[in-house]
Amino acid sequence: MNARIKLSDIAARLTTQLAPLLVTYPSLYISTAYDPEYTAKFAQSFPAIWVVGQRLTAKDDGRGFTGIFRQHVSVEIAIRTVLRRADTKTNHENGATAVNDAVSLAVNGWTPPGADFPLAWRSGQDGAPHATIIVFDHLLVTQSTYQGATP
Repeated sequence: MNARIKLSDIAARLTTQLAPLLVTYPSLYISTAYDPEYTAKFAQSFPAIWVVGQRLTAKDDGRGFTGIFRQHVSVEIAIRTVLRRADTKTNHENGATAVNDAVSLAVNGWTPPGADFPLAWRSGQDGAPHATIIVFDHLLVTQSTYQGATP
């Protein structure tokens, strides 16, 4: 079994959990960096939430001497929210914070298919303050197991 988590599963979770945001942001777009329209829509679809990628890091060498290769892997998932400043009404910080809080609540504590543990928030970072769009990156972490029969 591959240790990767399907980004589409996370996007589906966000789509379901963030349905109440559609009242404030009826054109909210949620997808992954694997979306065939990603490069075009990233710069044109606002507001948007993108599950942009993952980084896998080995936690052990997988040599448990059981006859089966099994390696525990730390999986970091990156989610990027993108809002146009005009979309957040007059208080940009309140609008961006509401969306980012909703994203965090939708995935924190949820275990995606293929993960061994629930997602936990690791860090976040604001985008450039002088840009015409508001960007915030969420970095979440979980663990999965890469395993298979040894030859």
